[in-house]
Amino acid sequence: MFDNESRNVNAPLLQPKLKRVQTFDKDGGSLDVYRRSLLPVGIDEDTAVISCNESDERIEPYDGPNTFGSTSISLSKVILGSGMLVIPKAFLILGIPTGMVVLALVGLLTWYTINGLVHAAEQTGKNTYASVVRTCCGHPAKWGILGAVFSNCLGMCTVCIIFADILIGDPEEPDGLITVLIPGLPQDSLALNRKAVLAVLTGAVLLPLTLPRNLTSLSFLNAMGVGSVVAFAMSTTLVAGAAAFKGEAHALPMLPDWSRLGESPLAIGAALLAIAPILLNADICHQSVFPLMSVLKPFSKLSFSRMTALSLMVCNLLYTLIAVTSILAFGPDLGDDALSNMSAVHLEPLIGVVGASIVGCVVRLGYFVSLVGSFILTLHPLRHCVLEIILGSNFETESTLEKRLFLPVTLGLLLACYSMAVLIPSIWVVISLVGSVASTLMGFIFPAIVILATVQVKVLLFQH
Repeated sequence: MFDNESRNVNAPLLQPKLKRVQTFDKDGGSLDVYRRSLLPVGIDEDTAVISCNESDERIEPYDGPNTFGSTSISLSKVILGSGMLVIPKAFLILGIPTGMVVLALVGLLTWYTINGLVHAAEQTGKNTYASVVRTCCGHPAKWGILGAVFSNCLGMCTVCIIFADILIGDPEEPDGLITVLIPGLPQDSLALNRKAVLAVLTGAVLLPLTLPRNLTSLSFLNAMGVGSVVAFAMSTTLVAGAAAFKGEAHALPMLPDWSRLGESPLAIGAALLAIAPILLNADICHQSVFPLMSVLKPFSKLSFSRMTALSLMVCNLLYTLIAVTSILAFGPDLGDDALSNMSAVHLEPLIGVVGASIVGCVVRLGYFVSLVGSFILTLHPLRHCVLEIILGSNFETESTLEKRLFLPVTLGLLLACYSMAVLIPSIWVVISLVGSVASTLMGFIFPAIVILATVQVKVLLFQH
């Protein structure tokens, strides 16, 4: 019914092939190994390499600076987004041991799926997420992953809303960073107008930072962002220590608190479904894997795997530290997001008026810097995705047409993010929706399909 040519264009079929792979024994002698693999129809067998061990990799000579550290910081900043504020509440409900186990399993799954994407990129010779999915799974799947990446990144870019919360605070009684730095402002001041503040923030701060084409130029901002999260963790540790010193520290929950989930099985199930996306998507960063592959120098699959593992371990340790210390300090009074408890009202009983003012200001300023970094890093793959949607098969990085559309697309996305920040009342609705659908597709479903379509799972698992 369908000829081979139409199948190649619309949906590459997977067919088993006996592939000769040259590898090396321990003494350096060459061996010819035949391995059965699944390759899409139309992919040249000679260009599809399945690496069996570290010595298979052919690393081009590189004399420039090693970017392992800066790339790891950039990936860590991608992971450490606004979602980290709701993890303490999830730990409080599930219990510390359960929360830690789930977070560790999610980190392991994230590491494995990222390795699968990197391996597939090498095997197919493609350098974007969508092109890898297109080669492995067909044209419809390409549009599916582009839609998932677009929805996820655009949703996460609504952190502009949190910018306003940090800078202004409660609209009725402004208590944000602006009122701390400039006391005595009247409530109707333009400096406390949400739309005006967001407009200045978007045009004066975000626009200049979104114009660099390479993520390497943002390494300093990323380092500041990760440092601000570390400062946030140290602040919650300080507050927890003060609570323990006064004998007011709360006990850590060791088991799930079913009473917080609901009274009926249906209510408990609904609550668990609301919590699941928070932890399941805590480490999502797949949208930035392909841009960061070009940043890591010298590049190898093993080096990228180690860099990913390091970033995931650091981020999950910070998640756990913030969650544990926040629960110790505030216990049942812990809000839906940990930032709401780091205000003068909640901190004064523990560290005094002066200490509460200093810690509250430092935490908000640091988190503001962190969110700026998260916004820039999220907009980068979002812009890349939009350009790929517009140009279709003509998309090629650094091409004349791509460069011509770069600025208009950037301005359009910033305008869209500003509009969402003004019109949408709460970011948590967006995070819940995006986390339960788009992030899961982008971070786990499509990578799993790609892994199954390109390599044997056993080979991928043991090659690192």
